[in-house]
Amino acid sequence: MTNYKFAGEIDSAIYYELKLTKYYPGNIYFKYQLSDLFLQNEDYESVLNLLLPSYKADTSNFYLIMQIANCYYQLDFLDTAKYFYKKALIKMPYEKNAVSRLANISIKENNYHDAMMITNHYLEKDTDNVAILRLNAYIYYLSGYYDTAIVEFKKCISHNEKSRVTKKYLAMSYYKNGDYELSEPYFKEAWNNDSTETEVCFYLGVAANRSGDTDTGLVYLTKSLKKLMPPKAFLSSLYSELADANNSLNRNDTALILYKKALEAKPENYSLLFKIAYQYDFYLHMPHDAYKYYEKYLGSAVYVKLLRFCTLFLTVE
Repeated sequence: MTNYKFAGEIDSAIYYELKLTKYYPGNIYFKYQLSDLFLQNEDYESVLNLLLPSYKADTSNFYLIMQIANCYYQLDFLDTAKYFYKKALIKMPYEKNAVSRLANISIKENNYHDAMMITNHYLEKDTDNVAILRLNAYIYYLSGYYDTAIVEFKKCISHNEKSRVTKKYLAMSYYKNGDYELSEPYFKEAWNNDSTETEVCFYLGVAANRSGDTDTGLVYLTKSLKKLMPPKAFLSSLYSELADANNSLNRNDTALILYKKALEAKPENYSLLFKIAYQYDFYLHMPHDAYKYYEKYLGSAVYVKLLRFCTLFLTVE
């Protein structure tokens, strides 16, 4: 069975494991192996269908409790997941994964007080667990306790935890406190870790600008703007396609607005002049306005080149 797992042939492994569980229905370990395979396939419902009957027969089985809790968490049944994680923590009060997931459920519910109690209780026993330290610091940040968040994030760094998330939210904690100069280097480190995150780029620019480093601020604020704005050619095509779609639904006024936005995004696309003229002429029956755009189109470089080509072609003929 293990060979199938390592070969990546999960479906084949599931097929044979299903046979084993059918032939040996009382063997719980075959069910565990099958549930692991289902988890690898992210088939959480199949895991629940497989393990819930076994859990009903043995409600104290820690493995079953955690697997079921994890599946409900992944399926976003948070109340049920919470119930099983709490059961798990009754049996093993310092089980890291249960603590982390239960705290994250409280975060999703905006119940930061409970989340904080869960992580702080764990840290009373294990003060060096970086994952829980980081989560605890993040909860303080979400709660608005920025001074405490700074202390907790610095504990993570003292444990050599230098992830982008830690640097970003340490910087954000300083930023929220108005300590822009202190936030800037951490934003820069977070940006160096991942130069695709526009939010970090933006706050780095703001922090630099507000701490007096205007040149650096302008550089990163400009980068943020470029990241948020799609290329003009793409934007023009998007507006044009939206206009076509609105015309199909007889929303001709909206289509006209979108064609004009497409032209504004890419003024050198002279075919849009013709589309706008056509829109006025045939869809909106406004010949006076159509005439203006036909005239612009006829005066465009593309039309002039086309006219010259046609004239040359006719001359050669």
